[in-house]
Amino acid sequence: MRELTPDEQAGAIGDRIAKSGAKKSLYYAVLAKAGLPDAMETISKGFDSGSAVDKDNAFYALLNIKGMAAADKLAEIAAADDAAYAAAGGRILPVAAVWEQADMIVKVKEPLECEYRYFKPGLLLFTYLHLAADKALTEAAKAKDEYMMKLALDNLIQRYASKNKEKVEKYITFARQYLPEEHNTLFRYYLYCYNIWAEMRKNNSLETIEQELDKLKKENHGQMTPEEQIQWEYLTGVSLDYSAVLTHSYNEVSKAIPYVERALEILAPYPLQDRVHFEILCHYELADLYTTVENKKAVDEVNKMIELHKQWNHLNTTFDRRFLDESHYYMAKYSQIIFMADLISKEEIKDYYQKYIQIANKKKVVKSTYETTARYYQTIKQTISNQSTSFPYSMRKPVCTIN
Repeated sequence: MRELTPDEQAGAIGDRIAKSGAKKSLYYAVLAKAGLPDAMETISKGFDSGSAVDKDNAFYALLNIKGMAAADKLAEIAAADDAAYAAAGGRILPVAAVWEQADMIVKVKEPLECEYRYFKPGLLLFTYLHLAADKALTEAAKAKDEYMMKLALDNLIQRYASKNKEKVEKYITFARQYLPEEHNTLFRYYLYCYNIWAEMRKNNSLETIEQELDKLKKENHGQMTPEEQIQWEYLTGVSLDYSAVLTHSYNEVSKAIPYVERALEILAPYPLQDRVHFEILCHYELADLYTTVENKKAVDEVNKMIELHKQWNHLNTTFDRRFLDESHYYMAKYSQIIFMADLISKEEIKDYYQKYIQIANKKKVVKSTYETTARYYQTIKQTISNQSTSFPYSMRKPVCTIN
């Protein structure tokens, strides 16, 4: 599908929808992911006039469409008349009454200060409080522990970038105040670039990156410091990558690769503790770029991220982090490689899947691995199907059963 033009994609998906009859809403997610011009109109109509199942499929598809049109439609749905919620069995109450009557409150964001007054003994609050990283940052600053300050700031910036502008600015200012040394310059640039990247993805726009590139050009008149040059190369690469994706010019994506690779070349002479965060960010971008151009180097980039992550953990000499659990990080990276099935051999896929499932078994989270496991068995099944004449049935049984 990727090789087709947007018009050809629209025609192909349209034909399948036309032939699917009552099950056409199953294709809404495909429409949304393809980013086709008519996707918004088709999915909106499906929500407005479809069955309950159609409405569910349309709603989840709308969540994956970027841009104001989808946001406006979701706002329209959320602002539906209270009678619609009441008809579905919901009770509409004032905010204070909800807090007073509920035994458990479920929130996506952390409670606001104005909501603290509603807290009461026995209330079960199911939400993201984000207290640990903030507290760790404060304690690390008091102890002048540079490693822990970087660890906490990295965690907080990744959590709040594109979500809470005021907090991000606060943390970047904190880095300037408490990590002002020259050897921390790269880390401060990393925080800044990560936030710009996240803003770009949130707004589905290149405006933020282009403004930063123009600013660098005007302020330095071609005389950039090495850190500014790294920032320039990285942001230029990301800009070219995203521009190609936005315009469906996927054959242009490869033009971004040399810029990110040059950023890594400039980073190489720096000590590991100074470059590690920015280097991981560059490898993340290269993994995406190589995946798009179907180059097996994508797997190498993910493995470099894993190795750098391990090296960064080993740099800590402050205390024994015996309770540190980063299994989710390694599972995510192995899963990323498994989804690159077209770029590596099936034997390599098996090796990575075994690493992935071993962690899942150890952490007792096997039930949460459905999507990756399904992808793995789909790949293996295709291979076995192609080679079924040369393998006995006993060798075509699943490696293990996932409940």
